[in-house]
Amino acid sequence: MARKTTTYKPNETYKMLVDVVKANDEIMNSGGNPISVSLIGERGIGKTTLCRDLAKDLGRDLYKLNLAQLTEPSELIGYYSKEYQVINAKNEVRWITENLLPKAAENGFRYTNKTRTIPCPPDWVTNLQDNGILLLDDYSRSNSLFSQAVMELVNEGTMIGWDLKEKKVQILLSENPDNGEYNVASQDGAQTDRMAKINMVWDAQDWAERAEKVGLDERLINFVLWAPELLENKKSEGISASNNVSPRMMDKFFNLVSTIDEFEKHLDKISMFGDITVGSNITSQLINFVNKKLDKLPSIEKLLREYDLPTAKAQLTGVCGDSEQDASNWRGATAAILCTRMYNYVRYNAKGLSKDNIKQYLELVLHPSFSVDQKFLMVKQTISCGNNFTGLLVSDPRFIKYMTT
Repeated sequence: MARKTTTYKPNETYKMLVDVVKANDEIMNSGGNPISVSLIGERGIGKTTLCRDLAKDLGRDLYKLNLAQLTEPSELIGYYSKEYQVINAKNEVRWITENLLPKAAENGFRYTNKTRTIPCPPDWVTNLQDNGILLLDDYSRSNSLFSQAVMELVNEGTMIGWDLKEKKVQILLSENPDNGEYNVASQDGAQTDRMAKINMVWDAQDWAERAEKVGLDERLINFVLWAPELLENKKSEGISASNNVSPRMMDKFFNLVSTIDEFEKHLDKISMFGDITVGSNITSQLINFVNKKLDKLPSIEKLLREYDLPTAKAQLTGVCGDSEQDASNWRGATAAILCTRMYNYVRYNAKGLSKDNIKQYLELVLHPSFSVDQKFLMVKQTISCGNNFTGLLVSDPRFIKYMTT
């Protein structure tokens, strides 16, 4: 019976890789070989970006080698060079390549009839920094010659004549799944059991966290939270993933439309950008989002940092309604967007928030624009934001029920 595949969101994958890198450090310090890890996932979900973020956050050098772009095996494994021994009248011995023999003769050296063959690592090996990370991108799309060569590299960190052990380099790989949707080479057991594998999937909530962290246009974060089903992979529902819009293409679309100041005044430009990137389905939904004025949701930064408390509460009531006094007209989906956005904002901007900002955030959490369940969720999440938040939470009896239920 086939083992059920466990999938992980990007943030879950990131945390796993942090633990793997640290564990590999201990393994190498004890003289062992690090465990290589391959990230498997649909196109454009951020596998390569996640590896870059990992290396940056851990202060490691990252060298990316795209195996699908290599054409000669020597680009991966290096080559052997033949050298010739020469000697001069002072008995100075040198080893040189064939093309240097004429020049050596001009300088008084003569060939001794001795030759040797030495390995010449490819440039990327010499460019790797100590304790760095080597990313073998698009592993499953590489020529079979390369995939065979990678077997020894990921398992032992060695090739003929050179190795990565002295530099204590760790190896990550990325690949698309062998599910009939991609032009990838199938792998046998001898290949797959030389590395650990993480099956990564895209997730809207996870994406929204990362988008908040990098400061993406908040109108577009709100849009994804409003219609996450547009971008999540439907493969599990029996629908082919090959025609889905990839998150990578979505990011290209978002980069273009984020240059537009007023969406509602430039719907034609949104349509044009959509036509050349994500297609009509997502484009029409974004236009629908704009027509509903959802691109005008209040800025989280203004709610917490600029508005006074009465103004901030009025802003929330204006777009969400009141879940307690007027439940029939309460807009729960909009409240859910702002609930997620507020928590993600304070999570990634906690160090820059003053005590007054934090107090305002907590007062807004209790506002009737949010349901009891949403308040419960935000309080539970906020506990992880640090002592400044926790101290204020535990000192206010209004929050106790949300912390202990």
